[in-house]
Amino acid sequence: MTAEGTQDPADASRELRARLEAGRVAAGLNKTELARRAQRARTSVSAALNPGHGIPTADTVGALARALKLDVHALLQLRAAAAGDLDDAAVPDQGDTPRSPLGVSVEEADDTYAVDHLGVHHSIDPVLPPLTSLTPYVRRPHDLRLESVGRAAEVSSQMAVLVGDSSTGKTRALQVVVLLHELAKWRLWQPHSPEQFLETHRRQHIAPHTVLWLNETQRYLTGPLGEETACALRTLLADPLRSPVLVLGTLWREHHSLLTVRPRPTEQDPHAQARDLLDGRCITVPNAFTDDELDHLAQVAPQDRRLALAVEQGGRHVTQFLAGAHELVRRFEAAPAEAQAVILAAMDARRLGHGPSLSPALLRAAAPGYLSDQQWQLMDDDWFEKGLDYARQPCKGVPGPLTAWRPRPGDAAPAETVLRLADYLEQYARNTRRFTVPPAAFWNAAAHHAGSAADLMALAGAADDRWLRRQASLLYQAAADKGLPRAWVELGNLHDRVGHRATAVRCFQAAADAGDVDGLIRLARIRGQSGDAAEALRLYQAAARRVEDAAEPVPDAAGLVGLLAMPLASAGDTDGAERLCRALADAGNDDQWVWAYLSKLRMRAADLEGAEAPAREAARRGDYTYMLDLVAAWRADGDEVRADRLFDQLIDVSPTMAVGEMALSPSRLGPEQAERLHQVIEEREGADALWVRAARLHEAGDFAGAEALYQACVAAGDHSAHDELAVLRMEAGDFDGAEEYVLRGATQTGNWHIGDELATVYRENGRLARLRSFCQKAADQEFTWGLVSLARLLDEAGEHVEAESLAFKAVAAGDPSPLWLLGNGGDDPRRRQLLRYGLEPNGRVADPWS
Repeated sequence: MTAEGTQDPADASRELRARLEAGRVAAGLNKTELARRAQRARTSVSAALNPGHGIPTADTVGALARALKLDVHALLQLRAAAAGDLDDAAVPDQGDTPRSPLGVSVEEADDTYAVDHLGVHHSIDPVLPPLTSLTPYVRRPHDLRLESVGRAAEVSSQMAVLVGDSSTGKTRALQVVVLLHELAKWRLWQPHSPEQFLETHRRQHIAPHTVLWLNETQRYLTGPLGEETACALRTLLADPLRSPVLVLGTLWREHHSLLTVRPRPTEQDPHAQARDLLDGRCITVPNAFTDDELDHLAQVAPQDRRLALAVEQGGRHVTQFLAGAHELVRRFEAAPAEAQAVILAAMDARRLGHGPSLSPALLRAAAPGYLSDQQWQLMDDDWFEKGLDYARQPCKGVPGPLTAWRPRPGDAAPAETVLRLADYLEQYARNTRRFTVPPAAFWNAAAHHAGSAADLMALAGAADDRWLRRQASLLYQAAADKGLPRAWVELGNLHDRVGHRATAVRCFQAAADAGDVDGLIRLARIRGQSGDAAEALRLYQAAARRVEDAAEPVPDAAGLVGLLAMPLASAGDTDGAERLCRALADAGNDDQWVWAYLSKLRMRAADLEGAEAPAREAARRGDYTYMLDLVAAWRADGDEVRADRLFDQLIDVSPTMAVGEMALSPSRLGPEQAERLHQVIEEREGADALWVRAARLHEAGDFAGAEALYQACVAAGDHSAHDELAVLRMEAGDFDGAEEYVLRGATQTGNWHIGDELATVYRENGRLARLRSFCQKAADQEFTWGLVSLARLLDEAGEHVEAESLAFKAVAAGDPSPLWLLGNGGDDPRRRQLLRYGLEPNGRVADPWS
């Protein structure tokens, strides 16, 4: 003992390992079996039991203790003592514990609280006096899955995210499961922002028996803090000291696709942590009731006049009817001109990226752009007040299209009224106005009245995507004036594309002066392009020092590897490139590219041992290539033992898809190694394992077996398998089936790569009529790639007017790829001006601007 009540670290380490080893022997498990039961890599288990290795992590100790049915708390205390951080690592810092528990008691989350605070829609009620806030609940199949998650949360941390369109009952289903008697003594906490969650998580204030309410989960998993938040949630769910917690969330289908679609090997992976977090934790909520569910609803309906009305008038879309969705649309479509203009301005602001809080000043300035000249001339002086009054009127017991935001108790009240658009109207606008460019008045109003610098940046990006370059420049400038350094970088990039090199340099310098690393990188690139290599290197090194001095993770660490570390190494400063990557890793930038490039630099220096650790970390995050290169390097060096050991570690740390990619690309492996990888895949579970097994059958020519497994992948929630099903149909000559799978997959994921491949097959085989029919189908379903492909076909056929119309439609949706059509090809002045200065909101080619 080193001091009273404190155990010697060496003694604690020996005792910890002795208890774990005794538990393993008593359980009759070898290390591989224990690793499988604890869901840990075998190398991690071996290291935890071996006195010659370092102290195992708290996550590993907790997992092993649970697998061996040992005292988790006692072993974590030993682990903390062995590491010399008993007060900091074993238990939350009691001096930093919040004075009162987070959130509210679950028993308080009744219907009124759910409507007021949790985002549950008030049930429509066309008759007075009003009934309760919500109708009696009708359980459906997704509720059964959700309830099983709620029961499992009694013994271990769980997460469930309901995926579906607006007003399909997602949030209400979460509220119902929270009220299960098993969770009655829990507390419910809803963080207002990713920043609040991350700070609370860092301070370890999230206690066991907490329901973490993440309604509209995309607000937490997208944006600059999205991956950090996903990583923190994964850590929380695996933390034995804070178990059990229950994380509940909701996602619209489009947000789910954004976060979970697997990128191609050559593409960046911006949502790797979010995809891993959501894997196996998402439950789909159907848009419509089935016949059986409607029959059950009819039996319950006499209990509540609102349910009776839903049975009579709602059709299969019962939840949408109860949430007032149809009434909202009817109210919008029947609105007087001034009210409709105000609502349209709010719709466009939200669908193009503005946050949910809208200022009346923004809507007042934007709305006139949605009125014809005749309508505007007939408006009274109080037109805006009248329009806003109409939009704020409740619709048969539910809030109207626009509502005034009410701050929560304890929140600071805003300086002016803040308006929120009904979320169903937001989704309605995303569908019905997708191919509509807002008028010039909207963009001008946004530049002056958008709520925050982040709102301005989002709208600027939307303008940029639609080739509204002048409007984008005004929005970027407004964000820069609000003190956002990143806006200077984007403004500089825009001017650089337009050809305003001097203005671009001034913008990049302003960003650099404000502390933005990208500003220095852009200046360095320009210096390098002009031939001043020495000044370029000096600027790159200055940017690297800023990153190294940053105490917090920086946005887009992977981008910094390509934009900064690689230029440093290319200029001869290999040490600087390595120092930068290590600083990124040390600051918590958890990206595979950082570790992969570190390994590459060590291998370039012929330091195979030094390359192993970063290669292992890269493999753990999905990039197995460098670890595989090291296996080959050790084998070429004659060290078969080390090569085999490293190959075992590679299998242990690699995610399922990485193992599958290795197994399906055996050129770098021997037959025995490839077969072993397939054996590992057979032992793993989940959609990724199914996908790899299917791909193997596909490769072996077992098309029927492959198709069955790809269908199972789809059933497990991996809609990217639709692409593989389309390929199978193509290879079988079933082009009708291939087209169906392409369109179905595009609907679910937004991915059109296989559609392009199918179009190429048609084109190369001269099947232009079939190609035109396929593109027309995609265009009819309003996929932009279908519009672009069809526009190209029409242009080639000489139908230039129709081709240009479709090209404009695609650009309006944010896809500028068919811009070449807008000038009818060639090198005419109109096309040159278009490609340089962009478009105006009315579709006219923009005049030169500076």
